[in-house]
Amino acid sequence: YDYTVNLVKNRYIDEPSLGMEQQVYITDLIDNLSLNLNYSYIASTDSNINYKYNITGKLIAVYTRDGDEQKILEKNYNLLEEQNKTSNGKEIDIAENLELNLQEQNKLIKDFEQNMNMSVDATYTVILNIETDTKVEGENVNNKISPKIVIDIGKKTTKISGENNQEDTKYISTKIAENETSNTPYFVIYGIVIAIALIALRYLLRKTESTVIIRNEYRQEINRIIR
Repeated sequence: YDYTVNLVKNRYIDEPSLGMEQQVYITDLIDNLSLNLNYSYIASTDSNINYKYNITGKLIAVYTRDGDEQKILEKNYNLLEEQNKTSNGKEIDIAENLELNLQEQNKLIKDFEQNMNMSVDATYTVILNIETDTKVEGENVNNKISPKIVIDIGKKTTKISGENNQEDTKYISTKIAENETSNTPYFVIYGIVIAIALIALRYLLRKTESTVIIRNEYRQEINRIIR
């Protein structure tokens, strides 16, 4: 993802906008946020890829009491309706641009703190929910990923953080099955070797037992002669 923070006209900052390298911004100087969400999917082979995605927002307020964080407020927003698409090949690319006006969320939290006489920590999370479904070597491969951006709400400064350049790899189980199949002859050989060893050991034990009996009888016969 990447974003630009657009500022209201002010006498403190000359630039009309600030980039994401800033990370922390003065809340009262923010006009809106231009947000670009991107996602790329790369498969190992060509296939028919069905995928869907949407963008949601979640406002959460947490109250801390005696060191215990308690979630006391949660509001959900639908920022982009679900999109259903199909692609033939190895890759899909998702790129969506949003303009976020955070004034509503900031005002809601400030009013809540004033009316409830409570100080809370609030965040507004923007989530790109993606699900892909394809078939590789006869096996269905389903993948879900939800990269997100977290924005502080209701404070003098606004910090923006998130999961950028996130990677996720999905392996199909047929590869594991092939490896297990290829190892089968080794298991058979090991079993045969162990069986032969057990038979040989049993034979040696029987032979030793017979020798002891014969020797014992021979000793008894000698004793009789001596007596």
